[in-house]
Amino acid sequence: MDKSNTNLTTNKERFIKISKVVTKLFNSELPMAILSFFIFFSWFFELEIVAFSLVIVYASISLVFVDDTLPLMPAIILTTFTVADGINIVKYINFAYAAVVIVAALLFHMIYYRKKIRFGKMFLPQSLVALALLLGGLGTISIEYYLGTLALNLLLGIGILLMYFLFYLYRGSNEGQDTSKYFSKMLSWAGIIVSLQILTYIFRSNQSITFLSSEFMDLGWGIDNNAATLLLITAPLTLYLATRKDSLRPSLYVLSSSIQYLAIILTFSRGGILFGFISFIICTIFLFKNSARKKEVLVTGCIILLIGALVVVFKAPSIAELIRGFTFQGTGDNGRFDLYKEAWDSFISHPIFGVGLGYQGSNYEIRSISFYFFHSTLFQIIACTGLFGFLAYSYLYFRRYQIVLKNLSKTSFALFSLIAMLGFEAYSMIDTGTFVPFPSMMLIMFLTMILEENLPSTGPLNDLTVDYFISKLKKEPVDSL
Repeated sequence: MDKSNTNLTTNKERFIKISKVVTKLFNSELPMAILSFFIFFSWFFELEIVAFSLVIVYASISLVFVDDTLPLMPAIILTTFTVADGINIVKYINFAYAAVVIVAALLFHMIYYRKKIRFGKMFLPQSLVALALLLGGLGTISIEYYLGTLALNLLLGIGILLMYFLFYLYRGSNEGQDTSKYFSKMLSWAGIIVSLQILTYIFRSNQSITFLSSEFMDLGWGIDNNAATLLLITAPLTLYLATRKDSLRPSLYVLSSSIQYLAIILTFSRGGILFGFISFIICTIFLFKNSARKKEVLVTGCIILLIGALVVVFKAPSIAELIRGFTFQGTGDNGRFDLYKEAWDSFISHPIFGVGLGYQGSNYEIRSISFYFFHSTLFQIIACTGLFGFLAYSYLYFRRYQIVLKNLSKTSFALFSLIAMLGFEAYSMIDTGTFVPFPSMMLIMFLTMILEENLPSTGPLNDLTVDYFISKLKKEPVDSL
């Protein structure tokens, strides 16, 4: 018996030692850098099994040995960019069987690192949004159309809610981890991957830039607009890293962010370019204002601007042709006004719960998934979820930006996060960003959660309404049987 207890104690001590080493490793940038390399490699050669296998190993090790969900975020976000074939999505379903390993690791993590139940400030708002999405089209939509988008509906509502709840609940008390720095580095790698994919697509096409400016860019996991949407989030927070005094080489982040903003231009997405330009100007101002090493940042910025000026001078005719090319539809709305009118009519006809996410009209060509995009956050909400959804989303936005604004005076991270969020939201007002579960909305939820954790609090950051119900439940007497 004593020998058995001794062995158990020895094994536990050994596990703790391994856990400390693994935690230290996963808190560094190296694992996500390796993961990023293999994700791009797998996408480039369409060897998705390589990246997916690595992600499974990465996530499983993290779940077993690390008492924190933060290092798991790269496995959730970056894996999206592995998908090289957005048409034949069915072939990726086979990889889902390997997820049983992650499920086992997740169950171990939940038992071994069990936490006291708590609900973050975004739990109730996201719950209401999930409910609004499920009720969308109530009394109007057919069963066939409702079921056609049920998977997307669940991912966008309950899926995001569940991920938020689990990641928030199982966040470890790792005082040595700078969450804003770690999260920004993950976004920086995401921006590098997407930028390289855009450049690869252009080089592989064997077409002129002018020709490509009038074509849709298919990266597999998304098209040009999706790429521009992601880069509007990653580029500002890459520049945030250039403002930190503990960044080894701020110039590298300035260069990386510049490439990401350039990649936005190369998507030829007019909305992305417009809001990318605004984001770039604002970020540049705050970069020079907040940077801990202004001289290095200034020199790097001047060199990049000089190179850009030389390119404009020597390639002026090509650039002029390029500008004419990507405005091949002039200043037209690409059919958006017809979609917006259709959305408004749908809302007027069904004001309470809308027409549902499964609604299908005649002004948008449905491609890989059976989802009818109105190409606007506002119009998608009111058309698909009605007044109930509008109120639910309003509460979600109120909570999100309340958290961001409360952090503004504390850290530059909140400032650059706000720029990233506003760029994303502005572009999503004329595109699909807020109704793309992964990686867009998951990324925004993670970003909000990181900011939420920075708020001063002596206890769980529960929503007041959730707190009220919890307190009522505790006071209610339980009848004995």
